Amino acid sequence: MLAVLLCAIPLSALAHDWEKAYDGKDMTFYIDTKSIKREGKLVSALELMDYKKSQTAAGKKYRSLVQLVYYDCSRKRRGIRHTTVYPRGMGKGKVLDSAYVEPDLQRVDRKSVGRAILDFVCDRR
Repeated sequence: MLAVLLCAIPLSALAHDWEKAYDGKDMTFYIDTKSIKREGKLVSALELMDYKKSQTAAGKKYRSLVQLVYYDCSRKRRGIRHTTVYPRGMGKGKVLDSAYVEPDLQRVDRKSVGRAILDFVCDRR
């Protein structure tokens, strides 16, 4: 029941300690270092994807996503549990969309952005 109630709260409504994990050409990734938690064999954390230009999906423009992501540090896998979409950068503005799914952990390529983020989180657990 608590998990359902927590999912109803926009992820940006919580206090965050965003630390830049990766700065790319089109977007910057941040990790909320306060949110990094071990859950059995997995580690969870909040990721913020901050786009440098507006993106469009389903006719809506957005600039950032906040995602609850699970990481399997030993097997180098990650999966998204929850995504919230915002119209402004850094998770600001009225929530445009929100989705909660069962994470499907996928192996991340060692030369990918996803691997850089996984390593960032796993080094801080």
